[in-house]
Amino acid sequence: YLEDVADGVRLMKLAAATEKPLIVLKANTNPASSHAARFHTAALAGDDDVVTAAFRQAGIHRVQNLTEMMESFKVFSLPVIKGPRLAVLGRSGGQAVLLADAVHRYGFELAKLSEDFFSHVRQHIRAGVIRMSNPLDMGDIFNIDAYAGIVEKALAEDGVDGVVISHAYVASLEVAPSRRLLSASLDLSRRYGKPVIPCIIPDKHTWFSVKEEAEAFLFEDVDTALKALSRSLWHHRFQAGRRAAAPKRPARPKKSPPLKPGFMAPDEAFALLGSCGIPHAGLAVAESADSAVKAARRLRYPVALKTADPGVLHKTEKGGVVLDITGEQELRKAFKAMKARRCLVQKMAPAGTEVIIGARKDNEFGHVVLFGLGGIFVELLKDTAMRVIPLTAKEAESMALEIKSSGLLKGFRGRGARDVKALARCIAGISKLLVDHPEICNIDINPLILYGKGKGCIAVDAKIEVS
Repeated sequence: YLEDVADGVRLMKLAAATEKPLIVLKANTNPASSHAARFHTAALAGDDDVVTAAFRQAGIHRVQNLTEMMESFKVFSLPVIKGPRLAVLGRSGGQAVLLADAVHRYGFELAKLSEDFFSHVRQHIRAGVIRMSNPLDMGDIFNIDAYAGIVEKALAEDGVDGVVISHAYVASLEVAPSRRLLSASLDLSRRYGKPVIPCIIPDKHTWFSVKEEAEAFLFEDVDTALKALSRSLWHHRFQAGRRAAAPKRPARPKKSPPLKPGFMAPDEAFALLGSCGIPHAGLAVAESADSAVKAARRLRYPVALKTADPGVLHKTEKGGVVLDITGEQELRKAFKAMKARRCLVQKMAPAGTEVIIGARKDNEFGHVVLFGLGGIFVELLKDTAMRVIPLTAKEAESMALEIKSSGLLKGFRGRGARDVKALARCIAGISKLLVDHPEICNIDINPLILYGKGKGCIAVDAKIEVS
C-alpha cells in the first residue's frame, strides 16, 4: 500500500530485480493542481497516469482497491498460469455460459479438449443430456467426488493451461463432498503446476464456514476470479519477455551545454529535434512580409505561416496559424493579420497520419515519453501510451503499438501500414535528447505526420520548455 512514491526509478529497479509478483495499491490519486496544462503531453500524462504506466513498464501489478488486492493474493498463491487456454467446468449450463463469457472478456480462450477427456466424462453422466464441449455443463453428474477426477483429466491435457470451476451446491446435502473437491483442486493445482480456480456458490453461512476452513484460494464469482487470473497471465508474459532492462537513472554520456531556461522559439525547437534525428518540414523565420515572401519562394508554395512567439503554445486557438497559403498576396495578407514580431514560414507537408510524441518531467519517475494519435483532438481522444526513459527503438516500437487505435499504424481499410520504424526512431531520439538534456521539462511534437511504410515522417509543430 503506497500513498506516495519517493523514488520511482528505484522502485522500478527493485521490481525488475525479482520475478515475484509485486502487487501495489496506490492511493492519494487526486491531482495536486487543476490549472490548465500548457502542453498537450502535460494534460495527457497526469501524475497518476505516469504511475500506472511506470508500474506496468516495471511489471508491477497495480490494483484499485482492497478487494482486487485480496483476489490477486489468492491467484498468486497458485501456480502462475502460462497460457490463455482454459477448461471451464460448471454445475449448470447457465454457469458454464457465464464462465465462458468471462473467459473471453479477460483475454483468455476456451481450450480444445481431447476425445479422451470427454470419454472420461461420459463414464459419470446419468441421463446423457449434456453436450460434450468446453465449457462443460456437469449438471448431469451427481457424484461430486467424480469432479476431482474430471479436473485432473483436464489438467493433464497438453492444451490446457488452467481450469475454472463454478460449483453451486446444496449446503444441507453436499457440504462434505464439496469440501473434498476444493481440497483436491488445490492439491491437483500444485501437482500439475497449473492453476485451478474454484468459484463456489453455497448459502452465506456455508460460504463463511468453508472459507474459514479452506486455504485462501476460493472465489465468490467468476468475474473477479477471471480478472484476478488475468494478472497471473500478464505476469507470466511480462517475465518471459521482459528481460528488457529496467530504466536506469539517466546519466549524460557526454557533457552537453545546458539549454537556456524558458520556452524555446519554434525554429530553435525544430533545430534541437533535428539534432536527435527527427525530420521536420522546411522552414524559415521572417520578421517582415518581404522576408516571408522571399522564404516562401525558396521553400515553394504552398506554405504555412505561424507565429514564432515562444509564449504562444496553442497557436491554432490564438489565430497564430494560417495553412495552405498558395501565393504572395495571400501570404502578405496573412502576415499583416498575424501581428507578430517574428513568424515562421513553413513548407506544407503532405497529408498523412497525425500522431503526437511528447515528454514531461515527473517528480517521482523522472522523464516520461508519451505517444498517441495527434492533431487538435489529441486531448479528446486520449489514446496514448507512456514509458519512463531511457528507451531503445525496439521498446519505442512496442510502446507505439500499444494504443487502442494501433490498427491505423498497421494498416486499416485499404490504407497501408505506416512507417512505424521511423516513428520508433523518433521516440528513441526524444529519449536520448532527454538523457543529454535533463533540464528539459516539457516537449510536444504535435502533429508528427507519419507516412507509409518506408516513407518516414515529418514534424510540423514542436514546443519545448526548459526548466
